[in-house]
Amino acid sequence: MANRLAAAFVAALISIGPAIANALTITLSGVAGEGTTTASFSGSTTASESRQIRDPSASDYDGGDSFEPGFIGGVGDEDWLIDASLSGLVVALTGDATVSFGGSTYPLVSLFLDDDTGENGGTASDDFGFRVSTPQAYTAGQVLTFAGSGQFAIDISSFAPGTYDSLDTNTDVNLTSSFFSDDEVVTLIIESTAGTNVGGAAAQGIPTLTGSALAILILSVMVLGGWRSRPSRRLFES
Repeated sequence: MANRLAAAFVAALISIGPAIANALTITLSGVAGEGTTTASFSGSTTASESRQIRDPSASDYDGGDSFEPGFIGGVGDEDWLIDASLSGLVVALTGDATVSFGGSTYPLVSLFLDDDTGENGGTASDDFGFRVSTPQAYTAGQVLTFAGSGQFAIDISSFAPGTYDSLDTNTDVNLTSSFFSDDEVVTLIIESTAGTNVGGAAAQGIPTLTGSALAILILSVMVLGGWRSRPSRRLFES
């Protein structure tokens, strides 16, 4: 009986579809109330198109250096990631975070944060991106390697704790980003190590995920995320 159940479980997993590779992990961490957040980067992506990473003067969304991490709570929850006051913001990043491609390494000097509350009928995902000191072009098929970490002057309470990625069950999730390929996942993890989510994202009605609840969420993403199929591409960018 046990063998038959095990065989059925394996067959069910296989039938779900091929695994999607986790390529890049970005972790935001901090202590609520301290006024700063640390961004850590780890992993590599393969460019799906020839684009560029822009400099800090660019304060809008572009798939060459930005993506929309999906909130797994369902339609209408995608814009709960970033506090509503952080709209089209480019914030300085200080540390040793880098991106390397084409034989050169470039410091990541800024992050792009854009709350999309109310856009596209209230279902637009928030935007997250990065910048280098001068625009740097990459080509389709080129590998971009991210490493290191840096701090920026925004409190961790301005973000909703949880694990988010570039895959989502919602058809809204933007898949026009060029710095990673369709068979790769970019994951954003937000960790608040003390206190509760005061103001900021909590003011938008997000439940604070701590302790066992956060552990269950992360485990669910690990188990199910690798077999989800990508939704359709959006026809426009937010």
